[in-house]
Amino acid sequence: MHRDIRPETVFVIEDKHGDLQIQLMSFNSAKQLSGPDEKDYSLLDGLHFCAPEGFNEEKGHGLKVDEFAIGVLGYYLLSGLKYPNQIPRTCYNDKMIYKHLMEE
Repeated sequence: MHRDIRPETVFVIEDKHGDLQIQLMSFNSAKQLSGPDEKDYSLLDGLHFCAPEGFNEEKGHGLKVDEFAIGVLGYYLLSGLKYPNQIPRTCYNDKMIYKHLMEE
């Protein structure tokens, strides 16, 4: 699982035949899982493209964090808005923002 899909890690390049390719970069946070149901229990960074379960060290997270990030990336590219776009100013770190989102 890549664990860090966001605009800065996705590149669109043109190959020598003129075809466009989408490539993921920055595999610093990537983890190799032994199966589709395996979970990782380390925290993820980057709230705006991180699935809520990425903040829960007890339950862990799996491949779905990348699926979530791809959906949020699509939302961002189509709307120009970060998701979630209504975060109160009193939430000043990722854990506080996560708590706010889980209460909604």
